[in-house]
Amino acid sequence: MEINPFIHQMVLRNSFNAATQRGTSVYAVAVDDPRRGEFRNWTKEWLTALGLRYIAWEYTPVTFCQEIEDLKREANKHHKAVLAPGMITLGISQKLIALYLKYLWLLGNPEKMPLLPPLDNRVFAAVGLRLGGFKGIDDMQVLKDAWAKVDAHAAQQGMRSGTIWESRWWTDGDDESAAD
Repeated sequence: MEINPFIHQMVLRNSFNAATQRGTSVYAVAVDDPRRGEFRNWTKEWLTALGLRYIAWEYTPVTFCQEIEDLKREANKHHKAVLAPGMITLGISQKLIALYLKYLWLLGNPEKMPLLPPLDNRVFAAVGLRLGGFKGIDDMQVLKDAWAKVDAHAAQQGMRSGTIWESRWWTDGDDESAAD
């Protein structure tokens, strides 16, 4: 399914903003530094390439987590001059990837359903996790444990996956942001 270019840009922008705004800045440079825009565009290109190659039923948790690790590594490698040291964490990478894929999936692309749901502070609170901000998480095992907790919560709600639960739960919520 082809997505309208305007809608795709909105998906990319919303995914980027949700993962990088609020709370601690990911940047080490001033707001008007053009390299911030270069990083944002690079990230959107990376996500678009992922969206083209990602087919949900061809991924395993291992390969999904590898994409998260790859995004973190590549972002920090190519944009270290503009980013605060170590600021693109696994927590930010998982949010970028899972949220982007979630939007593509909910726009009518079943093959883009994220294998694992986007994790953030609101999701943590809903399932009873106290992990602090998602941005600071840089341990894959912590993320895996959180996804397991979300899946268990989803099962208690009669849903087969944390991704389905999160998409329905988020829709039922309001638009107020949690402090990240």
